[in-house]
Amino acid sequence: MASAADDAHVDRVERDSGRFGLAITRILDVLDHDRPQDADAEDAWERAFIDICERLREVLPHHVFRRFADGMRLYLMSAAWMILRHSCSETLRIREYKAIRRYIDACAPCVALLSLEIDEADYTDPRLYRMYQHAANVVDWSNDVLSLFVEARQPGHDEHPPQPGDGTVRAGK
Repeated sequence: MASAADDAHVDRVERDSGRFGLAITRILDVLDHDRPQDADAEDAWERAFIDICERLREVLPHHVFRRFADGMRLYLMSAAWMILRHSCSETLRIREYKAIRRYIDACAPCVALLSLEIDEADYTDPRLYRMYQHAANVVDWSNDVLSLFVEARQPGHDEHPPQPGDGTVRAGK
């Protein structure tokens, strides 16, 4: 689901569009209030997300759904950050790029759903987090390869890959 959100609202968003902010607001409303506050504005993607969240709330313990919702919030934060960086002309540093990439892959909500039988102490164990980071890197690299054709044809496509040797990534204009 997060990949669909990424394709629809991050990769193809117009830089001067308020559409992404509205999409984030609606997703947060579903996570926080079970429904978008403006129920008349639902589209097919949003209805599907509402249905998924309703089903997850029915079958998951509260703490696991909370982990999923927190993972979605991390994804949304990094996606918003990436969109914001698209509009900047200054150079994106590798450290900032890595921070964005830590959650833009949407692995956090997926790992949360796999954590059903993991207690809080184990879920927050640094070893599990390191394993999560390795898995997230594989997802990021796979996404880079699979989306290269689409992203190469979009404005600002050059902010994704790090530039070897200079410690920076070029930001979109």
